[in-house]
Amino acid sequence: MRLIQVPIDSLRPPDYLTRRHDSAQLARFLAAYRKNGQYQPIVAAGGEILCGTLVWQAMKAAGETRIWVNDLGDIPPEKRKEIRYLDNQIFDIETWDAEAMKRLLMDTDAAALSEIGFTKEEAELLVNDEGAAVSRAARGRSKKLKTLWKCDACGWQGELPKTGART
Repeated sequence: MRLIQVPIDSLRPPDYLTRRHDSAQLARFLAAYRKNGQYQPIVAAGGEILCGTLVWQAMKAAGETRIWVNDLGDIPPEKRKEIRYLDNQIFDIETWDAEAMKRLLMDTDAAALSEIGFTKEEAELLVNDEGAAVSRAARGRSKKLKTLWKCDACGWQGELPKTGART
C-alpha cells in the first residue's frame, strides 16, 4: 500500500458498485467536502475505487483534478470485491459507544448534525434512549427509529423488512 496523489479522472468506480448515492446525498457530502477538504484518502487498486466512491464523486463535482489515494497496487479482482464488500458492510456491523455518541449529539448544533447524517429527531431519540447501542443496524431494529427510514428515490418510509433487504 502506498499513499499517492493521482489525477481524479484516472480512477473509476467498480462495475459491481453496491451502494448508490442520490443527488441529495451527494449534495450533502459535497458541502462537507467544500468545508473540510479531503481529510482521508480513498482506496483504489488498478485504477478501480474500492473505498470512497462518494468522496471521489464529490471531488469531481467540485472540479478537483487530483485526489489522494491509498493505492493497493494490482490485486486480484476477487480480493477487490472482498475489500469493497467489507467496507460497505462496516457501518451495518459496527457498534458505537452509546454514552460517547450521546455526548457528541448533545454538543452538536442542528446544522452540524445534518452534515454528519443525523436529523434532530434522530439525535433526540438516541440521546433519550438510555443504554442503546447506536449503529445503523441498531437504528434499523429499534422500534422507535424504524419509521425514520426513508427511501430518497421513491419516497417509501417505514420499517425495513426482516430479511435485511433495502430499498
